This record gives sequence, C-alpha cells and structure tokens, in this order.
Amino acid sequence: MSGYKATNLAPGEMDQEDRLGHLSYAFEHLEELNPQGADTRYTAGAKVWAQAMGAPAVRDLCGQILDARSQIRQEPFLNIAEVWMRASNEAVQPFRNDIGWPHMFDGEKPWEALIREIVDERGDLVGSFFVRAASGTVQANVPSRAIFPAMVANLYKHRLGPDIRVADVGASMNHTLNALMMPSNILKGVQVVRGNRTRLAQLQLHHLVKGIEITRPTFGASTGYEVENMLNGRTKAWDPEARSWVRINTIRPDEEVYDPELVEEYDKVDNFSSENIGFVRADFTKDPAIFEPKLGDEGHDIVNVSAMTYQYQSEPDTLATILENCRAVGKRGAIIALLDFGRPDQNNPQKVSYFKKRLSYTFRGLVYDLLMPELGFQELVRFKTGRCKEVQPGRDWSRFASEARLLAS
Repeated sequence: MSGYKATNLAPGEMDQEDRLGHLSYAFEHLEELNPQGADTRYTAGAKVWAQAMGAPAVRDLCGQILDARSQIRQEPFLNIAEVWMRASNEAVQPFRNDIGWPHMFDGEKPWEALIREIVDERGDLVGSFFVRAASGTVQANVPSRAIFPAMVANLYKHRLGPDIRVADVGASMNHTLNALMMPSNILKGVQVVRGNRTRLAQLQLHHLVKGIEITRPTFGASTGYEVENMLNGRTKAWDPEARSWVRINTIRPDEEVYDPELVEEYDKVDNFSSENIGFVRADFTKDPAIFEPKLGDEGHDIVNVSAMTYQYQSEPDTLATILENCRAVGKRGAIIALLDFGRPDQNNPQKVSYFKKRLSYTFRGLVYDLLMPELGFQELVRFKTGRCKEVQPGRDWSRFASEARLLAS
C-alpha cells in the first residue's frame, strides 16, 4: 500500500482503511523502522502479515484488533506491529521442539500457514493470539538495562548516601531491581566508546562504568511498579503465563539459540528474589496514580523508567502525568532516570522527543534532577542498542563530568 507510513494511531480521526494501510506499512518496514528489535523470524513474519492483509478475512481480523487497541491508548503503529509480532512469536512456541526450530520460520510458508490457522480460528493459539495482539503491552525485561540506574546511583552516591532506594516504573517482573541487588554482578562487560565526544569524556565515562564493576553502590528497600498484575492471585508468586509472556518479549528466537550467555544471564535474574524488593500494581498514567496496595509515605532516591514512555509519545498529557507520578514516589531531591528511544526536546527540555526510527545510539539515558527541575531532562549517555552493552557519553555529559572526576579520584 503506497502513501502510508507508521504514524500514530488516532481513533476517531482515521478511517479503517487508513489504519490498515499504516499497519501494513509498519509490518512491511519493521526491520527498517526498528533494526535493533527485528530478527529474521520477525522480519519474515511481519512481511507475510502485510501481504496477507489483502485478504478480506485477514483485514477483518486486523480491523478488530486495531479497534480494540485504540480503546487502550494512542500509540505508534510501530509499537502495534511489535506487540503483534511478539504475539505471533508466542503462537509459534509449540514448534520449539521441532528439529527445524527456529529456522523453519525464516521463510514465508510457515507464517502463511500460521496466519491461516489464526484467521480460521482453529487450535488453542487463537484466543491467546487475539488477546495479546489486541490488548497486550510490551513486557521486555532486559536485565542488562539495569546498568543505567546503576550508573546514576554511582554518579550521585555521594549525595544519595548508602542503601539507595530505587522505584522502578514499568517494572514488569522486577528484573531491573533483581539485577541491581544480585550478589553476582551481571553488570559487566559494557564497552565504553568515544562517539563524537572528547577522549576525556570517554575516560570519565569509563571510570563511572568500571566503578560499578569494582565497588557497586549499595541498594536499600526498593519497589517495582507495574500497571499489569503480574502476580498469581492465589499464591502471590509470579504468574506463570505472565512470566512466559515476559520471556518471549525479552529473548528473541535467534538469541534463544545463538546467545546462550544472554539466556543464562536472563535465567539468573529471573530466578533471583530478595526481601528488599517489593511489587506494587500501579497505573502511572492516571492522575493521581492508583496504587494496589496503597503507597506508604516512604520515598525513593532514584525513580527508574525504562523503555516505557515511548508507548505514550503521542499523548503529551499522559507523559506529563507519568512524570508527575514519578515525582510523587521520589524523595525531595530524587533523581528520575529515564531510559528510552528519546532525547530532551530541543525547544523545551522539560519534555522528551522520541525518535521515529530506532537506529544505533537512539536508546538514551536521561536524567531529571528534582533538586534542579529548571534544567529539565539532561542526556547522560547513549547506548548502541536496547541491550545496553555499548555506551558513549551523551550530549550533556560535560554537566556531569565533575561528579565523574570525583569517582575517578
């Protein structure tokens, strides 16, 4: 379909034909729009979905799912396509034990058969796929992303003191907090590159990162906040279905087979637990936020928000509400650490501007200091990908350099 691009869904302003056109474009160009998140399986499957949308039955299914998602929030078609392919990935899990896994889904024919089965409403996968695609949220828990709040804690540890308390907003299953508190330090092997900054800036950032490996900051009682209830109502343990969905969101099929170190790292974090880590169901998009159980009067030193706000980028009022609720769970003088595909808005640093394409080094770590709110968001670092294994100094690094020199001394 020509004339379309992956813009934001706008219920009430866009007819169904245009919605389907934008979704088809997002499928067709998924690898180009998000080269970081697409592997061979996702790319092949997304293109087959785009081609299949020429059939009336497929268009009808897609329309139903778009109608359902539009009742949840305004969101980019790229995000819808990503959730859609993760739901598709969940649907192919029964084939995991086949000899050809995962390469059988490199080509078009297996995807064509899967789509026919979904549309024809055969098998147990149908209801699950529709629910995930129509209402599912991105629930990636990438443990290595904990390096950013660890960097912020190390940078501000003289001010924050010992036993730093962290609030993780959009925590899913608390993997970030687990990674921060695990006795074995998994936050190793991060490569610091110069980028377009000075050699001095690279060395300062290197000292900051190495400081985490040698003498990690100590963390106190911390809390994960998540809009979805990830706990089993009866056992109060992590819900098995939610746990499976989080894993599918985090580890791509190619990584499952060819990156055993990442899988091992994930499993260690997934199986870790600590009495120092709590979980609260909370919707930070509401004004005021709704907490279950109710929030006490304790505050946090760092409020970490990782790869969550981009889902609301076309809802500026909602983004403002999220930031206000982050202030509410932080102490006076807390640091908001925002890690996402965005940068401080050039015209108004109180806002974040999001990238249309997720290219290298568009995954950025921003800091909002509640002691100096007039500065707005400041860009501390840039990561090459959402896996956070390669980092370079951000645009505003020089503002943090004095603290980095203290750490190096």
